[in-house]
Amino acid sequence: MPDYGLVAAEELGPTTPQLAPLYPGLPWQMPGARIIKLAYEVGTDFIRHTLPTGLARSTPPYGTLIVYDVPESPFGPYRMAAQTLACRYRNFARVYVLQAVVDNPVALAALREVWSYPAAPGTVDITDGAATSTREVSCVVAAPDGAPLAQFTLTGIEGAEAERLVIDGELTARVPPRFSVAAQEPVRLIQVNRAFALRDPTRARFSLDFTSADRYPWGAVPVTNLIVAVDTCADLEYAPTEHVLDYFPST
Repeated sequence: MPDYGLVAAEELGPTTPQLAPLYPGLPWQMPGARIIKLAYEVGTDFIRHTLPTGLARSTPPYGTLIVYDVPESPFGPYRMAAQTLACRYRNFARVYVLQAVVDNPVALAALREVWSYPAAPGTVDITDGAATSTREVSCVVAAPDGAPLAQFTLTGIEGAEAERLVIDGELTARVPPRFSVAAQEPVRLIQVNRAFALRDPTRARFSLDFTSADRYPWGAVPVTNLIVAVDTCADLEYAPTEHVLDYFPST
């Protein structure tokens, strides 16, 4: 008679390896984070040819660069920078995450596996200038070899009202691995379920430059006009989602 193992599926934990899961299950608490969000208009043709079917572009078409500086998380400290495109899913304002870099390998794995973030290894360096009336904040997002992908500077920094600050819900594309000749799992859209407690926000003017590197096509995003930047502290919580959305076919 076969001598079967005794581990039931529900005993395997949130992820692998089985004996020491790489990261804990949800919810994930991330207090004391910093979020910098830059909004800019982008070319209409680009956004049409980049958004998934079922997502409508914003008017005017615009995107955001969002930088997360997280000093405390279940994976340790990490920074992430993400290029997103503003859109609507049915009547809901959202952003579609186009590409991102993360500087912590465990956070990278967790964000890809759980939330399908299109994230790759990279670095995010933030420099805060002296606390004067002309204070500036600069940031360089780079590929692992140091090639710059995004460079920006915030100037004219002034106070903002937290209740007027919007961090839009994020959508990602869950593309299942194509490893089987059997019926394929369909592509889905995932709504990243985050809760924010925002405080001490500022707004600013900014300069921005995107460039591409090998396998990092950040320069493909055609920025046509700069809108506004915000810089805020936040307590984050990632919780299980009820929103796994259909990827509508072309019409």
